[in-house]
Amino acid sequence: MQLTVERLSPTKSGKGYMVKGSGLVDSYYSKAMGIEQTLGKTLDAVIGSFSTPAGVKVETIESFTISSAQSSPQPSQNGTRASISGDRWYMPFVSNVCAHAITSGLVVSPADLSVWARAAKIAALSADSMPGPDDPDTPFN
Repeated sequence: MQLTVERLSPTKSGKGYMVKGSGLVDSYYSKAMGIEQTLGKTLDAVIGSFSTPAGVKVETIESFTISSAQSSPQPSQNGTRASISGDRWYMPFVSNVCAHAITSGLVVSPADLSVWARAAKIAALSADSMPGPDDPDTPFN
């Protein structure tokens, strides 16, 4: 089965990884050697499963090879927001701002995160509406 690794998270025990991929199920458990180096790569994986004592079925990646048909993302032609479609084009900026606030210890609760996310969104929308070099003269340019 082919799947693209979107996220890797170590398990609580540290003996394996939870792998979020683009396959049929949301995530897989893997102890396969080298799985931690596959982020963003497409894998040809052998999928297995087991049931926990609580009766939960867990999909596993038993083994894998990196697919030879790697799809590489195409960069934006002009480096503008055109590469991000939709009405939420500012979300990568908001995510980065929030990540830095969390890393800096400025976010300690969900309420703090909400404040940072709203402020980042407002900043992105404000910057997008600022006049550019082709706009009529203002006192700022």
